[in-house]
Amino acid sequence: MRNIRISHVAAAGLLLCSGVALAQAGVNSAHPPSRRGVPNAPVAPQRYTIQHGDTLWGIADEYLKKPGRWPALWRMNRALIPDPHWIFPGQVLVLTSKNGRSTLGGVQSTAQKYQYLYAIAGDESVLAYRIDATTGALTEVPGSPFKAGNDPISITTNPAGTFAYVANGDDNISAYRIDASTGALTPVPGSPFAAGSRRPQSVAVNPAGTIAYVASEFSNNVSAYRINATTGALTPISHNPFAAGSLPDSVAVNYAGTFVYVSNNRSNNVSVCRINATTGALTPIPGSPFAAGYIPVSVTLNPAGTFAFVLNKGGYSVSAYRINATTGALTPVSGSPFKLGGSPQSITVSPAGTFAYVATYGSVVSAYGIDPSTGALTPIPGSPFVAGPYPQTVTVNPAGTFAYVASYGDGPNKGTISAYRINASTGALSQVTGSPFATGSNPISIVVAQP
Repeated sequence: MRNIRISHVAAAGLLLCSGVALAQAGVNSAHPPSRRGVPNAPVAPQRYTIQHGDTLWGIADEYLKKPGRWPALWRMNRALIPDPHWIFPGQVLVLTSKNGRSTLGGVQSTAQKYQYLYAIAGDESVLAYRIDATTGALTEVPGSPFKAGNDPISITTNPAGTFAYVANGDDNISAYRIDASTGALTPVPGSPFAAGSRRPQSVAVNPAGTIAYVASEFSNNVSAYRINATTGALTPISHNPFAAGSLPDSVAVNYAGTFVYVSNNRSNNVSVCRINATTGALTPIPGSPFAAGYIPVSVTLNPAGTFAFVLNKGGYSVSAYRINATTGALTPVSGSPFKLGGSPQSITVSPAGTFAYVATYGSVVSAYGIDPSTGALTPIPGSPFVAGPYPQTVTVNPAGTFAYVASYGDGPNKGTISAYRINASTGALSQVTGSPFATGSNPISIVVAQP
């Protein structure tokens, strides 16, 4: 049985389609939203209709001169966009100008949007399910399961939820187009794409959806690929690959798209690289790599980009770090590492950045509150919560309302996916009706997408 890690950047990002990172990245509730506006470009339209694949990053780049202005653009319009989890293609944004500055208003589209859960299975397939937005229950998508590559290890999606990428142990990446109406997967022309390195473990896509980063365990490096916005095809960028530590298992990109974080399970540390905004190339930052616990196998970041959390499988702990927004450097928070029970396998952070969830081999998922000021972890009352046998990965849907745990199971084809409703106030989990859902396989990695 394999121990699988998953990158969680794909379940969130800057996408208007998913809206997750809009809620948190760079937002400090202690400061009131700006009303002055952002300097706008002369070509800024008065009205703009959101399209599939649009991001605030891209809109700010085109109409506000600098892509990095997107957090300010959202902050000053929080009254008009109260719930960033529900901003979708078809929404009409109003770009108004006053004294050379732009603001956004909006009209919400009524088009129904679906969320889908995708799971890598032990029989070299991808299971696909539609998520009931009200109950969180899973219904298998027609045509599921879909063929994966040989020895699939982990799955992620781009922030727009339009493409899925699977790291295969036979040194390549499978790419799929996601049908927004049905959730069905169609292989991208040219897929699978050669990884260029040995045994890729984890894939993370930058918030703009333009670059994919792949951590390869046996090659001790990270490869970068440019994503074709139309087809989803992968093309290696120049100067690939980039050095990591020993046995890199998990890769994550911060929500500003400026740094990459890689957990290295043999060298017991975390590599941090700055991303070249033009080329996507990686450069190690001063001080990298940063010490972690014993056998770090999973790294994730809070959406605000202020804290990083690294799961130490051998140390039964989570190392928590404060992130320097300018340099990307990591500083352990007070009390880190935080001890865990059981044999931990993966960690994820809720879209609001308030809770962390850990899947462990003790057939449970543990839940922790995250201190917004310090990053410290505190067990949630009632934790841990029951899961299926041998949990592998845990993820949270973009709205932050449901959590899902893939459990390998205690025999061939006995794996399950447990679904939980998240208490918005406490973070506690309660299983939804019908959970756990039998898969007829052995799921090892999951992701939720909202095209």
